[in-house]
Formats: sequence, structure tokens, C-alpha cells
Amino acid sequence: MGCGFVYDAYGLQPILHERDAETYKNAGKLAMEFGMTIEGNMPAIGRLVNDDEEVTFGNHTFKVIHTPGHSKGSVVYYSAEEALTFTGDTLFLGSIGRTDLPGGSMFQIIQSLRMFTQLPDNTKVLPGHGPETQVGYELAHNPYLDR
Repeated sequence: MGCGFVYDAYGLQPILHERDAETYKNAGKLAMEFGMTIEGNMPAIGRLVNDDEEVTFGNHTFKVIHTPGHSKGSVVYYSAEEALTFTGDTLFLGSIGRTDLPGGSMFQIIQSLRMFTQLPDNTKVLPGHGPETQVGYELAHNPYLDR
């Protein structure tokens, strides 16, 4: 819902998984179903990505990891070099993203969370909402994750 602000402020178009393209195009309608509105114009999709592709900006390169569950096209952006991952609405401090929205699936998100067991414990997690955390902390304390 903040894509218009980001585009207006920085000129950046959204990058998303191809399985979320239709949801993005219908975001205004979906927001209304939840009693919300999207202010401003939604910018055009800048790029569609798939699992294992890379997204590069400046000196940073992130691997795209498809993590369906919150939505059909949920993704995590991971940089091994920077020990950093942007998890969107897949993983939060002590919790996970909701799965009751259109295209969501509790079964799929639990399957998707297994990829975190392959990341180093010191990997910083920057979720779409809330405070940052680390993979090791989540594996030890998050009830949705285990080794």
C-alpha cells in the first residue's frame, strides 16, 4: 500500500514475484474489502522475479527466494555476503505473516519457513513490519520454526 509513496519519493517501481502480479493489480479492490483505501496511484510493476533470480542495486546483490504462504508470490531477499535477509510478511520477530488473505496458505508458509534452517544463525532478519531479529534467535524462539 506504500508503493505510490515510494515511487513518488524515490522513483522506484515495485519488484515482485510473478505469482503476485494479479494481486498487485487488484490491490485497490482488495483494500476496499478490508475497509481500507490506497491513496495515490499505484505505479506500474517494475520487474517480475522468480525463485533463485538475483536483484542488484548499488553494490548490493540479493537472491530471490520464493516463500509462498502469506501470498502466492511471497518472497524473501537474501544476501549471503551481507548476512542479511528482507523477509516481508513471511517471518517476523517471534511470529509469521498471516495466511488468511486471498492466496494465503498456512501449509505453504510452514513449508517455506524451512529454508531459514539453511541460513547462518547470524543472518539479520528485516521483516516487513516490526523489529529486526536474527535467524538463530528465531530458530530458537519462534514457535513456527525448528531445526
